[in-house]
Amino acid sequence: MSFFEALFFLYLFFPVINEKQFLISNAMKGNITLEKTEELKTKLEKFLNSDEIDFGLYEEPKKNHSEFYLKNSFGKLVFFKFDKELLSVSNELENFSCTSVNEEQFSMVKYNADYKPVEKIVWENKNTVADSKIILKENWKYSGEYIFSTKEDLKNKKNYEIRYSKDFLPLYVVEYCYIQNPESTEKNPLPEIKTLVKKNFFSYDKQNRILSDEEIFYDKKKEGKEIYRKKNVYSYTGKSENADFEFYENGNLRFSINYENDDDFVETVYFPDGKFMETKFINGEKVN
Repeated sequence: MSFFEALFFLYLFFPVINEKQFLISNAMKGNITLEKTEELKTKLEKFLNSDEIDFGLYEEPKKNHSEFYLKNSFGKLVFFKFDKELLSVSNELENFSCTSVNEEQFSMVKYNADYKPVEKIVWENKNTVADSKIILKENWKYSGEYIFSTKEDLKNKKNYEIRYSKDFLPLYVVEYCYIQNPESTEKNPLPEIKTLVKKNFFSYDKQNRILSDEEIFYDKKKEGKEIYRKKNVYSYTGKSENADFEFYENGNLRFSINYENDDDFVETVYFPDGKFMETKFINGEKVN
């Protein structure tokens, strides 16, 4: 952990420790006025014992916002604050990380040498270290044409396995949740069971336009038992900026929209008995 990361987390967990920390805390919290800018800059330079750090402090006129940033001797940003949002950047060998915070949570994202995310951790922003628990973890791996991600939503007790295209478009998402073990008792408590909840499939054309997205829902108490399926299909005819659309429920067509141009189209509802109802729109207005 670099000095600036340490300084950043020191502020998060212990807003006021001593006079020096109180000075940094005030700067980060936005208690900066134009009159105090030079004085604060001088004190910060003395505190950090460096003439190579570039400090930028100013308050925009007619706005109740303040901005604070730190740059290293190479002119690279290492810390930034605007209003209630904070951002810290750190280099670690060939990699780097960004740490950001707001009133509700703070997060750290690590990147590889190609500036692609490899790890993300999110904490709740509480008053103490003990209360600031991790609520989300995510990791990315890069392999050929695909990007793979595993995500743990600790707050909502959900897990995700995701496959992306090289353009970071989701192709396949599997969602799990945790339920109580039916054999768990008060005398013999057992760990919760990870169970399949939902699968999502996506497809795209060569222009990265969505062609279809399908959701399959599963019974939480009966692993692998499908209970419902829905699918959206999009077609790009060139007649309109809008795509033609079809909605399927458990494999059956239920609704469609077909465009003649941007303003003229037909909506069709399909019923289980094979009947259907069409509604025409001309210039965006319903005509039947």
